Amino acid sequence: MGQSIFQGIALILILAQLGCGFQLRGSNPAIRSYEFTSLYIDSSLPIANRLRALLALDSRVKVMPSADSAELVLRVNDPNRTKRILTISRNGRLVSEYRLNYSLTAQAWSHGIPLALDLEIRQFRDLKVYQASILGKVKEVELLWRDMEQTIAQQLLYWLSSQQMSRAITAVSISDSASAR
Repeated sequence: MGQSIFQGIALILILAQLGCGFQLRGSNPAIRSYEFTSLYIDSSLPIANRLRALLALDSRVKVMPSADSAELVLRVNDPNRTKRILTISRNGRLVSEYRLNYSLTAQAWSHGIPLALDLEIRQFRDLKVYQASILGKVKEVELLWRDMEQTIAQQLLYWLSSQQMSRAITAVSISDSASAR
């Protein structure tokens, strides 16, 4: 009797979670609502390849080979990577911790009209350095750079799907259709 009550409560909780639209954050970053169906990424940076890969997961948005055939043009530029000393050892001779900073800017246009102010995205990671494991730090730093780049690519996609961008794209589409008449 007690076990069947427990199973019933567990079943109700599971169904309630499924019914409320619960989804882990970032579980599928490409499935968003966009106000455009074609996009040209005006960048040769490695992050542009990450964006293309993420957008390839969404069949509703096509990445175009040229800006002429795209509804939206995204320009990603000014990448800046810095490595700064955060703390040093007590004797002042060895670095104990670094801060890795990665930043870039992005602009979006639709039919030659800028849709929003330039966006600057910044990410940082702290890296503790232990002298006993100094050889593995080069690989760890490279993994942290890649992780920050992936996070920034996801943030750019969130920005493109934001309400502010949706309103801007809709306004440009309305003005284009009005001028076409």
